[in-house]
Amino acid sequence: MTKIKFFNQPLGFVVNYCLLCYAILQMAFSRLILSFDGYGRIPMALVFISIVANIHNKRFRDSFFIGPSLIWIIWCLYVTLTTLYFGNPLADRLDTFGFLFNYVYLPTYCMVITYYETSNRPEYCFNMLIYYFLIYVMLGLLLGTSMSNANGRGSVELGNYLPLTAMTMFVMLVFGYVKRWVTTKKIVIIFFLCVVTIMVAATRKALIGIVIVMFFYVIGRFEVKNPKNILMLAIIGLISYGVFTFIMESTVIGERFSSGEDDSLRWNPNHNPFLSMVGDRAYFYTVGYDIFLKSEQFIGIGLRHFPIEAHTQLPIHSEYMVQLVECGYIGCFLYLLFIISLYRSFTELRQIRGMRLAYLVCIGWLSAFLFIGLTAWTYEFKFYYIVFGFLLGSVSYEKKVYYNENNTCYHIA
Repeated sequence: MTKIKFFNQPLGFVVNYCLLCYAILQMAFSRLILSFDGYGRIPMALVFISIVANIHNKRFRDSFFIGPSLIWIIWCLYVTLTTLYFGNPLADRLDTFGFLFNYVYLPTYCMVITYYETSNRPEYCFNMLIYYFLIYVMLGLLLGTSMSNANGRGSVELGNYLPLTAMTMFVMLVFGYVKRWVTTKKIVIIFFLCVVTIMVAATRKALIGIVIVMFFYVIGRFEVKNPKNILMLAIIGLISYGVFTFIMESTVIGERFSSGEDDSLRWNPNHNPFLSMVGDRAYFYTVGYDIFLKSEQFIGIGLRHFPIEAHTQLPIHSEYMVQLVECGYIGCFLYLLFIISLYRSFTELRQIRGMRLAYLVCIGWLSAFLFIGLTAWTYEFKFYYIVFGFLLGSVSYEKKVYYNENNTCYHIA
């Protein structure tokens, strides 16, 4: 990788990376070290400077109009209209502008600038983002609460943010490993760090997310027609089964899998298989659907209005119910278009020689993201959209290199 003197770069470059650094690390600093900037004035200023410093660049402007970015920006505009119509759900803490900026637009802008930077210098962007994620995870592990609280979970200050951030970092590492940007030794060390983080926080969906990504990597890495590879896959399967059994029988996260099934019975008296699978999140599906039937179904009840309607302090722990209940049929349609656009962008890697494994890692991440959406909301979390921006930017870069090498016309998708 060519060395780049960071502060000798143009202002737009510096500000973009400062914004990504702040977006990733701000929660760890504010919850573990010093609470500050609850309104989000610092990222507001960074976004403004970033736009002013980069707007002259055509590639930057084009980054807003690639398929996934454009569709999600339309979703943001739609949510803005419904928020103005139904009212600000967090009026006791933030004004409407603060709510929309922090919960809706900032993750989207992080995706756009990550795409922009990655499509130009993918390996450099990869290394910078990994450093940011590593700092976040280490802060959570070193400064977070030990596993001595009542439910046996550690690092409760960061909640599920810590293990889910570790999971997204691991996804980027796997992609970087496929591209040979990271050594085997480093990825093994960081893999165990991610697993330790997830076990400490006892977050089920993060563990399953890593399993999904590894599944896609393994099936791409080993050609099943080769008898040696079949044997290797069998060994990996047996080891995985042993590890899974140990986790289920001997750890806090295993206990949470079992207790989740028990918690779902109250909201799933008929033992619906799907509601049994989502465990204690069955509440949000059952109550959410009842609210949806009484709402204006095309536009929903408004983003973050479920706690108001359901008389609870908990937001909907399901991205799909967020889209259905709070955003209505229109929101569901835009979300579906967003996912389809992501999938179509990733499949373009299949056309490039040597990119099949990278393609499968992208599909593995998309599958993990969709799985997480079953039991958690995802629209407001910047780290998800940073990873999407990185993968989309990598696809754009690989296409550009491929078509330039083959003297073929190239267009940004």
